[in-house]
Amino acid sequence: MVTLVRVSVRLAARGDVESVLSLYYGFYRELRGRQGWPLGGVEEYRRDVERFLERDRVFLAFLEGRAAGFARLSEREGAYWLEELYVAPEYRGLGIGRRLVEEAEEYVRGRAPALYVMVLPQDGAAIRFWIHMGYRILNTVELVKDLEEPEGEETRLLEFFGYPLRIWRWRREEYDDVEREYLEALDEFYRLGGTRELYLKLAVEALRRWIE
Repeated sequence: MVTLVRVSVRLAARGDVESVLSLYYGFYRELRGRQGWPLGGVEEYRRDVERFLERDRVFLAFLEGRAAGFARLSEREGAYWLEELYVAPEYRGLGIGRRLVEEAEEYVRGRAPALYVMVLPQDGAAIRFWIHMGYRILNTVELVKDLEEPEGEETRLLEFFGYPLRIWRWRREEYDDVEREYLEALDEFYRLGGTRELYLKLAVEALRRWIE
């Protein structure tokens, strides 16, 4: 059995373009497959890799000399963001993702007071991973105004302070039974004319009953 002690992590250099490109493309191939969205050819991603190797810090994990995963760290106006974290499927379960995050955190420590991550709300596994790593949900609400009638838009309803919050439906979703029951009930609530004020009232009443 392969053990974690054989894993090494270092900063990627220009000569690592092919290794990083393979992992970066794997990241998007998996993501687009789950979303049900089209994926371009691998060469379409090469320019992105070349650019961020020049601009950002990319941590590469190796297992017995083979590139197994990567994490990309960027800096914007003094804030550090972990942009992508990916471990090839055959190397998962060995703690490589955790090791990459720890390397990024060590780099940021002393340079900034926090490290930020952006996660899509549909990606429950990623959210659970980051919470397990000690991260907390903070800020960010994305708004859109349709200037043309959207075609074939498939979304799910969540809520934010009672406001309907729409997220894209993915081809492969990872909701547990309770989450699915919540989504179905929420969709029915708004479909039947439920309002923000009513939602907040019901939520407050339920919370107070539980507290008591």
